[in-house]
Amino acid sequence: MDTIAKIKEDIKLINPLDNINKLMKLKGYEYTSKVTKNKDKGVIAQQVEKVSPELVDTNDKYKGVKY
Repeated sequence: MDTIAKIKEDIKLINPLDNINKLMKLKGYEYTSKVTKNKDKGVIAQQVEKVSPELVDTNDKYKGVKY
């Protein structure tokens, strides 16, 4: 926490039950990137956005999850 505190402030613990309930609503996927052709694992930003919109960034074309 000391390292985090150097660059962040107003740090508060999130209710663990709230976290678990949100995580249970998400599905994980394995996929191959059309751009890099690399295999990867992750979640779908549009699904995450329904559960926790603050965790998703949107630009002109795409949505992405803030990891």
